Amino acid sequence: MHVGIILDGNRRFAKKLSQEPWKGHESGAKNVEELFNWCEELKIKQITLYCFSIENFNRSEKEVKFLMNLFKKEFQRMLKNEKIKKNKVKIKFIGEREKLDKELQEIMKAREAKTKNYNNYQINFA
Repeated sequence: MHVGIILDGNRRFAKKLSQEPWKGHESGAKNVEELFNWCEELKIKQITLYCFSIENFNRSEKEVKFLMNLFKKEFQRMLKNEKIKKNKVKIKFIGEREKLDKELQEIMKAREAKTKNYNNYQINFA
């Protein structure tokens, strides 16, 4: 089974709590790991997370920079996640990655390379 999820509403969530938008993004990132656990429990073998669109570049420079740094941090953390290795989770990135920060592109490339032979589960980041 393949499930696609649009990661949306983090800014609205933060606004309801009278917080800056990046606090919502931070909170949303923490929930993604829980989402992976649910997928494992439900035997969902492939998920696609739509996390960043080209239109998101129209947001404030501060917010875009925060998102790029958050992606770097979370994708680096994935490298150290033993569940990824244990469960043989392939990680793929789809979309126009050349428009992203060069350092982030390198991190993404490294994650794909490290998991390219895994085949039990697959997480696609779009």
